[in-house]
Amino acid sequence: MQNYLPPADSSWYWRKVCQVRDLLKDAYQQNECTEASTQMLNLKDWGVVEDDTCLICENAVENLDHLFLNCEYSKRVLQQIEIWLCYPLPVENLMDWRGRLPGSRLKKGVMNAILNAAIYHIWRQRNLSKFESKLLRPEKLAHSILTELRLRVKGVARNAIDDCDRRWLSGIQIAI
Repeated sequence: MQNYLPPADSSWYWRKVCQVRDLLKDAYQQNECTEASTQMLNLKDWGVVEDDTCLICENAVENLDHLFLNCEYSKRVLQQIEIWLCYPLPVENLMDWRGRLPGSRLKKGVMNAILNAAIYHIWRQRNLSKFESKLLRPEKLAHSILTELRLRVKGVARNAIDDCDRRWLSGIQIAI
């Protein structure tokens, strides 16, 4: 496969995207960036940001480990989701947890979707805090994640849900 080099007159943003893509590609080819990897990426080391302080809590170096597992904001979001699901989320090792979920296919799909949505929305909040100086309360973000997923599951699998799964899904309490 031929390497793409951005034109010299392309924007700074496009050149930076291509640079990060190349770094990710190199890391992946060297087996440094796999699901099993314990090495967390630091955006400052890659030259993506100048200040590597967490944009949400401003208490630690921002890397993937901190942002999604150790940041107090992320912890509060995941704890609120745990309360509403009545199911513990082993935040110390989310990737291993994804592979061994108990329950029906629907429950596994919903739990994976919740994890993916939490990661997406936490990253989105990080970007909103940087670019728009906005940050939702963790409880409000967790509420949004679960509401979005309940509506999606009901819309996608309306007739394919058995009674046990329907009770489980309706039992997810969303009340602030």
